[in-house]
Amino acid sequence: MSPPTSHPRHRPRPLALLGLLCVVALLPASAGELVDRIIVVVNDELVLESEVQEEIRLFIDLELASMPEGADKQQVMDSIRTDVVEGLVGRRLMDQAMARQGITVEDAEIDAQIAETARVNNITVDQLAKELARQGVPMDQFRREMREQIKQYKLFQAEIGTKIDVSEDQVRQRYNERHANQPEDPEYHLRVIVLHVPPGGGPEALEEVRVQAQTIKAEIEGGAAFADMAREHSTDPGIAAKGGEFGAVRLRSMIPEFSAAVQGLGVGQVSQPFEFRDALWLIQLHKITNAAATPYEEVRAQLFDELYREEEERQIGLWIEREKNSAHIEYLH
Repeated sequence: MSPPTSHPRHRPRPLALLGLLCVVALLPASAGELVDRIIVVVNDELVLESEVQEEIRLFIDLELASMPEGADKQQVMDSIRTDVVEGLVGRRLMDQAMARQGITVEDAEIDAQIAETARVNNITVDQLAKELARQGVPMDQFRREMREQIKQYKLFQAEIGTKIDVSEDQVRQRYNERHANQPEDPEYHLRVIVLHVPPGGGPEALEEVRVQAQTIKAEIEGGAAFADMAREHSTDPGIAAKGGEFGAVRLRSMIPEFSAAVQGLGVGQVSQPFEFRDALWLIQLHKITNAAATPYEEVRAQLFDELYREEEERQIGLWIEREKNSAHIEYLH
């Protein structure tokens, strides 16, 4: 089943180098001599004590290092063991489902995924192999791990791929939750109309321009588009060509005439005409944005990816619960 290209999570994820090294560091080593006992029966397969101890060994140091002072160590250990056992049960259920569906992985698929992992880490496949060797992981072991990752990807594409959906509203809500409390640093997006007073015209000329400005203001308030009025009436060619767009300005950096005109305006409102540099000006407050806020488009892809991963993990958890309910699972210890 080919993954739709519109969903970035709908493919095996290449490992970033730091993540790769973490995975490498956690790959199983020899479990040593253990007297095995059966912990769980999952349909016709077993989970053994040696597997549980090996998995616990992988996580125990990290968990205990992050344990808050005064925490109950035995309680933490019990929690780790429970999580490990349930994880192994889930792994058995996935293996059985992959076998039922006849899911296989060709060597060419593994080669392609290894090449992609090298690419995202800005190294060659040979350099990747050397880095793995430096960590004590043979390439054939890494290939086995990659084969299992691709098989699981294929399984969940078949089982839950179509159930994962992240809407634009969800992304926007996450953005608002994440960025709503950023400090306020308002930027005022302004539009202007400039009406120059003819040189040497005296008070009469100034009054004529003032009447013109009041007429334009009334037309805008009556429904005329500010941009159209700016193109038609502004005597500043640059302002007229841009439909009155003046840009974004912080209040503290405005000249006093502008600051006095803008303060008290609501979004969409137009100021009274005011004099500045041999002209009468009208200002419209187009919108107010927070200059301290991270722009939505800058983080949209990251938030989408985060929400997709969360939904993917939720759907995998639901799938495992459904499999548990239909399987014969017997906990012996």
